[in-house]
Amino acid sequence: MNTKAGFLYVASGDSSFAEAANSARRVRELLPDYPIALVTDRERENAGVFNEIRVLPTPMGHCGDKIAGMGMSPFRATFFLDTDTYLADDPTAAFQLLRRFPLAISHAPYRDAHWLEGVPEAFPELNTGVLLFRQGEEWQQFQQSWSRVYEEMATKPDQPSFRRALWESDLGFAVLTPEYQFRTILPCFAGEGASVKVIHGRHRDPGSLARDLNDSRSARVYLPTLRTVLGRQVVSEGRLYRWLRRLQRR
Repeated sequence: MNTKAGFLYVASGDSSFAEAANSARRVRELLPDYPIALVTDRERENAGVFNEIRVLPTPMGHCGDKIAGMGMSPFRATFFLDTDTYLADDPTAAFQLLRRFPLAISHAPYRDAHWLEGVPEAFPELNTGVLLFRQGEEWQQFQQSWSRVYEEMATKPDQPSFRRALWESDLGFAVLTPEYQFRTILPCFAGEGASVKVIHGRHRDPGSLARDLNDSRSARVYLPTLRTVLGRQVVSEGRLYRWLRRLQRR
């Protein structure tokens, strides 16, 4: 297998494995020349999509597996995807960032979900569901630090420990735009002239959503439900908003 660049999933448990395989089929469909690896909790068949499967030596059944799994990537340049992702367009231009930075990652849609003493609010939480990293001493040291901080914090989510470990490290990184991690759990914005690359979230029909999002290159906003428009999540001075609010009161 060409280990220069590839996609990586980490999945513990049968349902996560099935979800990873489904996501990987889209990678295979869109990018047939890129290898796909899986790190998982036990020996599994390749589901007709994974080029290599590695087994965690001590699976824990929580986010610690994800951290350890990244440390087992067979690639020099790794594009990591959570199992609930869907490629809406070719995202591989992001590999170019690894020529200069050992890490590329996007902001989380929530900035300060876990207050961390000593970490500035202006250094927000980052979303570890989609990220790229380059193998080397810098990344290895950070990954080990992240694992240690995760154990010390003893919180189920992995992003607070990632945020702290990154703040305390000297690791340089690039910030991906929202198009590389389009979160469907909250209102999300796609910028002018950009196609959405990765949809992250368990949308009922990600393929249809991808087509709708990329049918235009104008600036556009995704709203999870119409209820979002009626709530305080959308601030607008338009007549439609006021009309909908009046209709809601009725």
